Amino acid sequence: MIEFIIKLYKADPSLFVGMIGLLLIVITIVLYFIFYIYMNVHLKGISKIIFNNEKHYRRPLEPFNFII
Repeated sequence: MIEFIIKLYKADPSLFVGMIGLLLIVITIVLYFIFYIYMNVHLKGISKIIFNNEKHYRRPLEPFNFII
């Protein structure tokens, strides 16, 4: 696997850098959605800790209650 990566880098460095950048963008988008869903699921507890009122804010994904 490492040999393939080195061979690809030597053959076309700009393609290699582009693929690394695309991979990082995809990872960032996936982590963003995971964090958004996590915050939606745990918003009630977070509001209870921060505001001492668990009904202070509504859930941002209220129509999608299938997650809970």
